[in-house]
Amino acid sequence: MLLSLVVLMHYLKGEETGIYYIDSTKLTICHNKRTSSNRVFNKISKIDKSSYGWLLVFKLHLIINNIAEQVSDFTSVRNNKKISAMEMIQTFYRQNKTELLLIKLFERFHNIQTVSIKPYEKRQEIILETQQEFIPLAEYLKLPKIAIELNKYCELYAT
Repeated sequence: MLLSLVVLMHYLKGEETGIYYIDSTKLTICHNKRTSSNRVFNKISKIDKSSYGWLLVFKLHLIINNIAEQVSDFTSVRNNKKISAMEMIQTFYRQNKTELLLIKLFERFHNIQTVSIKPYEKRQEIILETQQEFIPLAEYLKLPKIAIELNKYCELYAT
């Protein structure tokens, strides 16, 4: 888990500007009652008090440049208007931001698994967008197994 977080943060690293802000936040791992059974963050976590009571937490420190480019790049709202996944994918492709394309692809892969709870019209819209944008994206990123799985979910929920 920690290694994935470090790899993700490395890929999201922005331009070095010389002006940085340091932020820290506590990430809750589990309630105090379950600390003895938690082995994932055993060596880097500690018990701390919050408004919810005593919790097992670890502190995440982030160094952010003054541009905060990754946050602004990844948002789906621009000029008070929501942009489509297609526009976002095309923008990331033009800017050669493979790491953000991967994040969008895996976000869709996760979300398509719960598409059955959406209303019929929204579900059809998501399935069509997945077939037109995300399956070709998975193939472009050389992830054929993801493309196959996305296609299976689309076929499963198309009716």
